Amino acid sequence: HRLQLPNFFPYLQRYLQPHQRDITMLLAYLVQACHELLTAEMLSPLLLHLANHFVTDKSRPEMVAIGLNTTREVCARVPLAMDATLLADLIEYRKDRDKAVVAAARSLLQLFRDRMPALLHKKYRGK
Repeated sequence: HRLQLPNFFPYLQRYLQPHQRDITMLLAYLVQACHELLTAEMLSPLLLHLANHFVTDKSRPEMVAIGLNTTREVCARVPLAMDATLLADLIEYRKDRDKAVVAAARSLLQLFRDRMPALLHKKYRGK
């Protein structure tokens, strides 16, 4: 299915809070609703919302890992939704103390190495 429901993402954004009950189900719905026919303008506010509420220093490490993994899955389907400054901020979590956060940040880096290396800083592009 390739449905385009422009009001779905702002509606879902209201419920994307780390303390929300069954947040993993909501994030799975979000990822399943993304496809290559969606525009970046529809998804970039959502990615920014994920970064501001899940991927912060104040969040628990589990929530940071969940936020990074959800961002990776959305960007795997719609890579144009990510901008370079947000990507640079998210990749910096690969130096975190928690193992799950480091793995999630490295997988996001690897995704953009394969899909869109132009968004990465030169030292992160690899060989």
